This record gives sequence, structure tokens and C-alpha cells, in this order.
Amino acid sequence: NSVDASVNQDIKVIIPYVKAQSRYIMLMLKGFEEYILRQLVKQGMTVQSLKYTEFENEPFPIPPLEEQHRIVRRIEELFAICDRFKAQLQQRQAVNERLVKGLVGEVLEGG
Repeated sequence: NSVDASVNQDIKVIIPYVKAQSRYIMLMLKGFEEYILRQLVKQGMTVQSLKYTEFENEPFPIPPLEEQHRIVRRIEELFAICDRFKAQLQQRQAVNERLVKGLVGEVLEGG
């Protein structure tokens, strides 16, 4: 596979050595975000950058392709559940705010 691309010195391109699903790679790296930022980033005069050689040699887990698909499907299912819980929480917070305003208004009006 060959793709023409142009990036500057502060941008890195990740091309896995093994067959990998891009969504899996993105989610896996997101899972390691704190570690990457703490251990694999260097501070320059004007910009932070990746310690690319160290990053490249890091043994990030890349399971067989079918397992990657299964992991991504499961994570997407969990994201959907989290989104539903978040929506329910926002609805309940809105109801709570209306109840508090109503009760405060009732108390202030002498009810």
C-alpha cells in the first residue's frame, strides 16, 4: 500500500508493521494516552513532540485482526451504553433543576 502524504516535522505518521484495523489502533493509543504523554513526549522550545524512536519501539498490543474487530465492537457497545447513561443523567439533572427552582420559588412566595 502506498499513499502520498506530506507532513511537517512535528507530525508523525503511524503505519503498523502488522495488519491492523485503524479504529483499533486509535482506541488502543487512546487507552495508552496518559502513558504516552507521561513517558514518550519531550518538551521542545516551542512545541511538545513525540520521542519517536522510543514510541516506535514500544510494545503496544496488536492482537490478530479478528480479535481487533471483536474488541472494537465491544468498546463501541460500551460507548453507546455510556452515551445513554449520559443522556439520562442530563435529563434527570434538568428535572432536578426545575424542581429546585419551583421549591425555592414556592418558599420565597410564602407557600
